[in-house]
Amino acid sequence: MAGNKKIAVIVKERRGEAFRMCMGLTVLEDTIDVFAFEAGKEGSDSAVSPEEIREMGVTVHSCEEIPPEELSARLLEYDTVLRY
Repeated sequence: MAGNKKIAVIVKERRGEAFRMCMGLTVLEDTIDVFAFEAGKEGSDSAVSPEEIREMGVTVHSCEEIPPEELSARLLEYDTVLRY
């Protein structure tokens, strides 16, 4: 598909909702990267796990492993940045 976009999803509070939304975005065949704070934390609303969205081609990064300056620089490369 021509015109594919790069989408970054920053996840902090609404993990389950963000992961479900990422699964829906995969239908558009855009490049989707998730930057998750507290990556090991699973809330009760997490019906979708990071492993499941990885299986759909979504890359999941832990923000604890990325310095803030590097994260800021990376986000400039995306067409759209969503925060959850």
